[in-house]
Amino acid sequence: MFDEAFVTRHREELKSLFEYYEKELLEDIIPFWESRIVDNEYGGYFNCFDRKGRLFKDVKPGWFVGRNLYTFSYLYNVVEKRKEWLDIAAEGVKWMEKYAYRGNGRFNSSMARDGSVTDARLNIFNDVFAVKGYYEYLVALGEARTAEQLEYAAELTDILFANAKDIALLEEEGFSSRFQNHAVNFMTLLTALEGRRLFGERYAEELNERVHNALYMFANGDYKAVFENVGIDGKPLLEEQGRIMDPGHALESCWFSLRAGMECGNKAILKRAEEVLDWIIDRGYDEENGGFILLLDVDKDVPEDSQRTQNYAGTIADWSDKVWWAQAEGLNALALSALLNGNERHFEYFKKLHDYVDKNFRDYEYGEWYSILTHENKMLSDNKGFEGKGAYHVPRCVILLYDLFKRCASNEINRTGDFEK
Repeated sequence: MFDEAFVTRHREELKSLFEYYEKELLEDIIPFWESRIVDNEYGGYFNCFDRKGRLFKDVKPGWFVGRNLYTFSYLYNVVEKRKEWLDIAAEGVKWMEKYAYRGNGRFNSSMARDGSVTDARLNIFNDVFAVKGYYEYLVALGEARTAEQLEYAAELTDILFANAKDIALLEEEGFSSRFQNHAVNFMTLLTALEGRRLFGERYAEELNERVHNALYMFANGDYKAVFENVGIDGKPLLEEQGRIMDPGHALESCWFSLRAGMECGNKAILKRAEEVLDWIIDRGYDEENGGFILLLDVDKDVPEDSQRTQNYAGTIADWSDKVWWAQAEGLNALALSALLNGNERHFEYFKKLHDYVDKNFRDYEYGEWYSILTHENKMLSDNKGFEGKGAYHVPRCVILLYDLFKRCASNEINRTGDFEK
């Protein structure tokens, strides 16, 4: 479903990009994580590593049980069926079943090295990442997966989708009852999309609703902006957190929607996501210093003091700073739109962002990407992993780009459906 004329025009560039991301993936990103992520004594995953890859904390965050499970299953499914990658994924399933699962479809937020619970608060995103990771693992198992495993995955999914619409439950977990949250919407979108490989059209209604919300409710044509929160009625509510735009989340939602359009063969979704991506570039890309910034106010650009920073395990990132995950989501969104829509502007921005990341975020000495830079690209945090960063955004991005550009290099550009297989 790629734009054939675009791929033909850029064949040599796309081949070079494939070679770049293949090398980054297999000689840099994955070696960094696979050599140190598994706790061989207690099981499960380590997550907190400094620039040189030295473990500085042995906490096991709930988000990264499912995230790491997802990454190594995804790697196995897309790149090569290496037993060692599936074994690393299996560590996540064992830990999830023994320590992370709370029952009733919910998962713990944080555990100590030995599995004892250090944070028992519930959070919808713990559940999302656990379900997504389990999906990817079941895809990796192929015919070896059992009916009981599929039934369990469906049970978790049904609970997750019900909880994602339960305003009272979300309020208990820290979300405002006055707003609908963008991240809840697009993470549910992705879960419904990835569930198609196991459940077919069972969650088609959920997927369609979430894609529509992403592209026509949170993405607002009157403001040419993607809101991080909208009112319960689905309309902009320009108060406090309702004024905020998060370019990284907007990019993430955009490429999830592009992927949905691709896998469902819906060109209308692709065109709307293409339009929305232009708004994100225009509002969120730093033309002077490069990269996508962290936060914006819908009218004034600079958010109010109460909304202008985010705390990353003790490192305070200001509104115009640059974080690793937003750049990864930008690469994904720009590459997909360029290939699916034949969009030359998006390809030019992909190359700009590619060069920016290569120069500023990649650590050629010790591997992986730095975490956080200032607006002018000075170092704020060079840690490779902590409670919010691990083997997820960067590996997922590089695996996706490897897969996309490999298809271009091999001229496998007309396949619709799930491109991860």
